[in-house]
Amino acid sequence: MTEEGLVRDEDSKSDDTRTVETIIAEMRAEVAEHPDDVSLRWSFIQVLVAEKNPKTLANVSLAMSQCRAIIERDQEHVDAWLTGGYLLTHYLGILDEALEWWQKMREQIPEHPLAILQQASILADLGMYDDAAIQIDRLMDEGVRSLGRHQIHDAFRLRETVQHALASQDRKWFKPWIKSDEGWDTIRVAMMRGPPNASRMFLFTVAPFMWLEAWLITTQDTLTFTTMLFGMAIILLTFIYGRRLTNRMTRRLSIPSLNLLRAMEIETTTGKMVIETDIRSSKLYDKIMQKRPLSILERTEKIVKRDKRLEPGWEFHIPDLDSADDALRRYVDRLDAEEMQEGFMSLAEFEEE
Repeated sequence: MTEEGLVRDEDSKSDDTRTVETIIAEMRAEVAEHPDDVSLRWSFIQVLVAEKNPKTLANVSLAMSQCRAIIERDQEHVDAWLTGGYLLTHYLGILDEALEWWQKMREQIPEHPLAILQQASILADLGMYDDAAIQIDRLMDEGVRSLGRHQIHDAFRLRETVQHALASQDRKWFKPWIKSDEGWDTIRVAMMRGPPNASRMFLFTVAPFMWLEAWLITTQDTLTFTTMLFGMAIILLTFIYGRRLTNRMTRRLSIPSLNLLRAMEIETTTGKMVIETDIRSSKLYDKIMQKRPLSILERTEKIVKRDKRLEPGWEFHIPDLDSADDALRRYVDRLDAEEMQEGFMSLAEFEEE
């Protein structure tokens, strides 16, 4: 591309940025004039979190404040609940507030099971597998079928991960808020290499054997249909067991990456540092940060600039996860009463006929 083309492309990007900033400024002023207009606030949120717009910390924080404002005016606004929880979890990284947010959603909308799945996911990410298992059991009891197809897949995959963790002999899960935790040594051993890739590991370990098996089959002097079927069965078995083996190896090699990611999440949750300088300057840290949202990068940068360490003795606060049980019982009783009322009405209409 020529220099003139590059300049023109940069000008175009600058115009797009100015347009987005102008729209946000205009909608912000309009929301200030009509603070009780829930639909206007929701439209503002959609602009702030639109896929084409940059997920800066300022935009995400503003969107979160709009979600809170909507919930204050309409406590059954499902989209605001879901968006707020998603922003707190994935774009702000404030996991204790996210847990409380999802719990409040369960109290207001007990029939929506996605909040339980999100809580279980957060607890599992933090290594609190016992609490995560309780939430997964609750999800299976209360309505996993109400979830979408992809969410059901996520729920069963999460349950498998939690069950695998609870079944392991070593139940000393990494707590990054403890400076002397052995998990820090695990990170340091692997911090000069990037996170493992299951597909790449399969390509370099199992795929060569599959190619060799295929070559041996095709070089047979008498290639019969039975020989081909037998060879295909061997290749298929190699693929299945090879995939399992590489997944197991990847899971084991991913422990340092997952530990470091957990430490990053504790930093964004508390707003204070737990990661030492040598780890923060490592290749593993850089590789993980490259995959995180822009708002998380900006928030982490602010935390590092503040240079405040997490106090010794800090513990992660888990809200009362049973507080929504009464709301769920009331919801079920109301449904039963409505069904009974409909049954009486149908019976009365039948008798009249």
